[in-house]
Amino acid sequence: MRTLQEHIDDLDRMVDSGTSVAKIRSQIAFIGREVAALQADYAGLAQAHAEFKQAAQKQIANAKAKNLQAAQKVRALQAQLEGKRAEDSVDKKARPVIEALLHEDGGLTIDEIAERTGYITSMAHHYCEELEVIGFVERVRFHGDKRRIDGPDWGYDLSKKGRKWVAKELA
Repeated sequence: MRTLQEHIDDLDRMVDSGTSVAKIRSQIAFIGREVAALQADYAGLAQAHAEFKQAAQKQIANAKAKNLQAAQKVRALQAQLEGKRAEDSVDKKARPVIEALLHEDGGLTIDEIAERTGYITSMAHHYCEELEVIGFVERVRFHGDKRRIDGPDWGYDLSKKGRKWVAKELA
């Protein structure tokens, strides 16, 4: 099977050699059909890629959720073996993250948490993940939030479990 480039080269030779207009038009029509077929193939592949990407993202999200649940169970079992509750193992350096989230309804981005705690972004992210493992914070999406024109559309917020723990700690 010849490539599209070879057909275009044939057309170029036809024009240079003075081939009849009818044959040149026929070659142009053929190339046009080939291009249309390629565009249709591309559109189909683009659609298949988008569907594949969406399915892969869903699988990744499910795997992360399972991983988080497993990590929560491991943390709870470790604490139980040590005769503690998982909540008792909260790193004292993670508490400023809890305090920052406590005073913000709807959650904060990692950059906002870092700014309010004075931590670098990677440390704020580390503590958020640690708190997520024990169920104190959860990831949230900021759909339609007018304050967030640029930047990430997700962040962290205190979970119900985290708010209960704070209420006990402050009582």
